[in-house]
Amino acid sequence: MRKIILFISLSIVSVTYSQIIFENGYYIDNNGQKINCLIKNKDWFNNPEGIDIKQDSLANSFYKSINDIKEFGISNKCKYVRASVNIDTSATEINGQKFGLTYNKRPQWKQEIIFLKVLIDSKAE
Repeated sequence: MRKIILFISLSIVSVTYSQIIFENGYYIDNNGQKINCLIKNKDWFNNPEGIDIKQDSLANSFYKSINDIKEFGISNKCKYVRASVNIDTSATEINGQKFGLTYNKRPQWKQEIIFLKVLIDSKAE
């Protein structure tokens, strides 16, 4: 019985700490103006297509798409930069799963605008 109570209490604690919250950050709009705000940190697994923003903790949130932002970052956690890149879209489905297998040796490029996560930020020498 004690193990069940311990398991339930740990489950409740882990659920309450795993919620998505707004954190201090910034974004740079298309005019190059840096705006400090609160950004909803979704800890993106895939590239984000936009972000939810609040001007302060009491304000309502609003959405900014990739077309409105050049760059955004969350303090000491992550930084994303908008870029236009070529993506290889050649893929074959086998039993409902997509694989990068085709009979053509050449990649099939598609130009897309995406956010790229900055892993290392320094000047090249």
